[in-house]
Amino acid sequence: MNWTKFGDEYPVEARELTDPEWRTHGEALMWSNGRKLDLHVPKRDVRRFAEYDSPVGIDVVIKGLLDKGWWRDDGDTWFVGLRHPEWQRTSEEIRIDRDKAAARMRRVRRHSKGDHSLCLAADCVRGHVRANVPNERSPERSGERAPERAPEPSANGMRPLVALPGKT
Repeated sequence: MNWTKFGDEYPVEARELTDPEWRTHGEALMWSNGRKLDLHVPKRDVRRFAEYDSPVGIDVVIKGLLDKGWWRDDGDTWFVGLRHPEWQRTSEEIRIDRDKAAARMRRVRRHSKGDHSLCLAADCVRGHVRANVPNERSPERSGERAPERAPEPSANGMRPLVALPGKT
């Protein structure tokens, strides 16, 4: 899911806009971001999202946004990012974040099934980079003792009390 950001400066700068212009511009940003259009809204789409309680026609609203420097005519699309485009995430940024999230979820799912082939050394308690292959930091290679696992629960569901090494 993507989001549309309106910074603190937006209400002050948008004071020059009429209510229909303000709403249409905000809806255009949301339409663009939701469809990963990188601030280029197809002209045919404006009538799909531009709804407001005003007798002013959409053509008048668009002309106002163009005249006031909020939109630009780019042929088949309106470019709606003339003011603060840096507030909106690009489709490439969204794709990268989604790819990272998908990779993270694959690691989590495999890790929970005991497959540590995708685990990151810093995140995996077992310290493996590849499945069951010791790395330079693993206890097996460094001569350290491997961390002990907590004992499994007994039949009554309780874990037995275990003294931790070095603790009394």
